Amino acid sequence: MKEKITYTTDKANRLIIRRKGKTLTPDGRFKIDESNRLYFWLNEPLSYTRKYRLPQKISLDGKWRLNDEHNLEIVSDKYAGGNLLLKINIIAAAPEGFIFGVSQIDKQGQAHFTHP
Repeated sequence: MKEKITYTTDKANRLIIRRKGKTLTPDGRFKIDESNRLYFWLNEPLSYTRKYRLPQKISLDGKWRLNDEHNLEIVSDKYAGGNLLLKINIIAAAPEGFIFGVSQIDKQGQAHFTHP
């Protein structure tokens, strides 16, 4: 049987991973690849990813939508509550899509703004 892993985000837009009764909050950044898929790239030492058996990048699959507060929701059963919420800043919008940025705060309390 495949291990159950769920993902969510906290108020600082950090990815939270729950598996085997543990809650992990690795440092990293949200990125989008050339196929428009959202990933979370871990910025943790190799010892951390090995200890917790985490890949260097985590695919965040699902159906994308903007909620009423203009935040990005990714809907899938692998997310706690059925969706993953990212608080985003819309930079530009057009009928065929939009460009957004994500503000995050890392474990050291440093703020980061990324344009996935």
